[in-house]
Amino acid sequence: MVDQNKNNVLPLELAYVQSPYEYAEIVSIDTSEAIKVPGVVSIITANDIPGDNNILGSQGSCELLAEKFVNYQGQILAIVVAEDIKIANEAVSLIEVDYKPLPPIQGLLEAIDFDSKHHESKEFNSIDNDFNDQGLDFVDTDHWFSENISTVDLGSVTAEPNKDGGVHIRTANFNVTDIAPSLAELLSLNETQIFTDSSDCDSFPKVTQLRYNQILGIAALSSLITGKKIQVVSRTLFNGIKVINCGEVKIQSRVGFDSEGKIISFDSNLKLDCGSELGSSELIFLGFLKVLKKLEDEARVTANFDHCKTNLIPNMGTIQEGVWLGLMVLDDVINKIAVKISEPVNEVRKKNMATGRPYRRLEKIYSKKLKEVNAFNDKNESTKKSVYLFNVDLSEKLDDKKGEGMNGAAVAEVEVDVINETLKLCYSNFIQEYNWTGLYNRERSISITSFLKGLDRLSVNHFSNSERVRNNLFPDELLCDVISINDESSTTSMTLSYCLSLSVYFAILEVIRNFDSGLPLNISFDILNTS
Repeated sequence: MVDQNKNNVLPLELAYVQSPYEYAEIVSIDTSEAIKVPGVVSIITANDIPGDNNILGSQGSCELLAEKFVNYQGQILAIVVAEDIKIANEAVSLIEVDYKPLPPIQGLLEAIDFDSKHHESKEFNSIDNDFNDQGLDFVDTDHWFSENISTVDLGSVTAEPNKDGGVHIRTANFNVTDIAPSLAELLSLNETQIFTDSSDCDSFPKVTQLRYNQILGIAALSSLITGKKIQVVSRTLFNGIKVINCGEVKIQSRVGFDSEGKIISFDSNLKLDCGSELGSSELIFLGFLKVLKKLEDEARVTANFDHCKTNLIPNMGTIQEGVWLGLMVLDDVINKIAVKISEPVNEVRKKNMATGRPYRRLEKIYSKKLKEVNAFNDKNESTKKSVYLFNVDLSEKLDDKKGEGMNGAAVAEVEVDVINETLKLCYSNFIQEYNWTGLYNRERSISITSFLKGLDRLSVNHFSNSERVRNNLFPDELLCDVISINDESSTTSMTLSYCLSLSVYFAILEVIRNFDSGLPLNISFDILNTS
């Protein structure tokens, strides 16, 4: 509803009515007193959305504004558009919402116990006929990943009507063009009616994560309804709301391999906390499969996906999240197979993964580092080092030429000092291929930034005698190189470098094994419980 008699000072600002409950029925929303506040231009609810109340369009499902139920704490029910933020906040305090609280599903374990799902399980099977597993040996893995949450100051977005009956959106942080189809469905417009204007800065790629559809949707909707210029500030919008890139995940796998260590079958069951709606959870599953499909030519791959439903904000993950999970599980399996057949991890890896130029270049460095690390460990009892060589193959398709497509590799060296209770990342060196024919330094800067973001994801905590052990996961020495292959079918360089940071995780696991009697510290990873 819009009061056409209000005077406006542009740009208009917004405040929000947010749910105090994790799960409740919305009985009624009374805005009659709030709309009378001088300076209030409009109060927008789900009933005012002209198109589909879904900020993800064809990429998933996530309500922009709550309709019949609130499904997580902090979910937005109404938007107040006013001449300034103080007026908007005053109006919010006058809006009365009658809720009927309901029992929420809290966390993945509870969702599994109550069989709370968005829909029936989805299955993937790379081979239709019966599979004979006679003569194979097996390893079983059980991984539990905690939720991946990020908080980023996204700056502000402005939106205003254009002459074609649509909206013009301006921002420095978003690749708005990619989100135009979703906005068109939300606003019941043609894509040609949505104009975009991003920063002129071309040094780094603009943000494309799906979770940012919300801030753009609110700005565009408010502008379209009021016919005025709107400014949305992310700090206000996301105050009190957790932004979840990937919810909790439980992954159980059973992997069959032959006497040479070649994987013949890979069966996985994934249970993902998608949140109150599916969000973009399907992309996480696609990313996981992207990794396992590399085994498809010679291995039977099956996966069962459970889209678990809880009362958390919907997942806003990307394929990158799924790739990260898949690589974590696959390399753990490769390590376990290596132990069973008493072969080096790198030899087992090359039997099961395509390795390209980056891997072959780093093998020489790894061999030299390994000799240095072994010599160091022979001389020291309370301090140990390890070095790990990690490979990522994300090419869309492989041909007879080894290394064709998008590949990357990394070497990581870590040190644990038991007496001083410290963990240090001494050395990181990664090389990756990319499909960009532009500036070398630009691509290299992007890769380093994404690699460090992956390190931050690891969030390693160490506890000894109830005290946090000091750790430094910023490398003392960081080297990076990128190789252009001009392959348009390849994935983005950011996914590669983000996932190459897993080299550090496996280096830490390796250093634990370097203590003959076990590392005398209780080490726990925020991201992972594994057995």
